[in-house]
Amino acid sequence: MKKVLSVTIVTNSGLLVLAACLFALIRYDGRLLAEESAQSRRVLSVRDSQLAKLTSALSGQARFNISALNTNSRLLLENYGGFLPRQGHEYAEQMKEAATQMERLRQDLVGSRSSDGDWKAA
Repeated sequence: MKKVLSVTIVTNSGLLVLAACLFALIRYDGRLLAEESAQSRRVLSVRDSQLAKLTSALSGQARFNISALNTNSRLLLENYGGFLPRQGHEYAEQMKEAATQMERLRQDLVGSRSSDGDWKAA
């Protein structure tokens, strides 16, 4: 009986140690996952910031080019509209419409509506 009791105590002690080790391993793994998650969030935040800066820079450059295209087509029509052949007048109108469409597309891609008066519907 004493031997059975000691075997039971040893077995239960072994199970207790095994459970404690398993608990410690789970806690360690949880901390490791939390650290990896925090690092991934930091990297994602940095990349998101870089993407926002790049999008802003490209959007500004595109806005400048679209504005120049719109201004040139408007000036062409205002200054030389009477002298242009019908096809030239149509091309200038198409350029103006395309510039407006490109600006709308740029705004949709960037997700911001500018309050610039140059881009009102013609």
